Amino acid sequence: MAADFKYLVVGRGMMGAAAARHLAKQADGVGVIGPDEPLDRKSHDGVFASHYDEGRITRTIDPDADWALLANRSIARYDEIARESGIDFYQPAGCLIVGAKRGGQGDFIERTTTAAKALGVEAGVLDDHALSARFPFFSFPTGSEGVHETTGAASSPIRRADIR
Repeated sequence: MAADFKYLVVGRGMMGAAAARHLAKQADGVGVIGPDEPLDRKSHDGVFASHYDEGRITRTIDPDADWALLANRSIARYDEIARESGIDFYQPAGCLIVGAKRGGQGDFIERTTTAAKALGVEAGVLDDHALSARFPFFSFPTGSEGVHETTGAASSPIRRADIR
């Protein structure tokens, strides 16, 4: 089948599909190149797109301000994307970021709490006892702290909307 396109997006995974979707809203003649999704995911033993699985966890907190800005902008559009595509691809589930107690090596939790405050994200800090009580199905090392963000989400783009 021969076709003429003004724009070609290489890659039909999450990023390529998103790029093509946004481009198609701005211009005609958008095509997407890439392998088809596996017909039978259960028996497929290779990689499709850039990951071996379909699920992602999104979070709004990150010490990298640029990453956090982009993540927040993306998450804010999930309802619109789901509505337009007809695919209910995410479920608000929260996000728990756990590391060594603040003051330790790397101070990951301190950087994360500082980022949460700067971004205006509500997130509680849980010590190792509170982590065990709140999340009894996990096993955390003694001396852990966790930043619990209730606004994170689990996304599962099992199928992508057709882009025309």
